[in-house]
Amino acid sequence: MNKILPITILLCGGILAGCTNSNGLENAPKTGHAIVVYYSATNNTERIAQIIANHIGAILYELEPVNPYTSADLNYNNSYERNLLYLCF
Repeated sequence: MNKILPITILLCGGILAGCTNSNGLENAPKTGHAIVVYYSATNNTERIAQIIANHIGAILYELEPVNPYTSADLNYNNSYERNLLYLCF
């Protein structure tokens, strides 16, 4: 129960954030200095970061972990999955 509530709240927040009619980029500057910094373990975030950077004319910068993630680190069925170890439960 202690782990289910925070995960449920995070999932609901992500779902609700995607329910807006606005893409949030209407007021973004078309010129100037901007940077989109992202980290993508599975390349999904990378695709979205590229779209945003192209739309606002920003520099794209990828964060890279010192120890790259393995497929075992990204196994969401594993209770010792690396991403979950960083969450404070």
